[in-house]
Amino acid sequence: MKKIISLILFLLPFIIFCQNKFTISGYVKDSLSGETLIGSSVSVFEKSKGITSNQYGFYSITLTEGSYEFICSYVGYITQIKKIDLHEDVQFNFE
Repeated sequence: MKKIISLILFLLPFIIFCQNKFTISGYVKDSLSGETLIGSSVSVFEKSKGITSNQYGFYSITLTEGSYEFICSYVGYITQIKKIDLHEDVQFNFE
């Protein structure tokens, strides 16, 4: 019994770190002018995780494999919600 518990405790960190992780990244831009939106918010509904776009309007979030709803918002603009399946690295621009 002790050997089984020891084996499980030994393998547990490997199981946790073996989860596939993928990155979604892209730019947040004004759809009419193409101007990048600095400081826009991109968040993940299911994870309560988010980020703001940098000085180039670029964002990047790394998550485990799965299906997520991404919410993009910026003051004075309509909030966008996009459902994306992460099974590989994805490049997606919000406009």
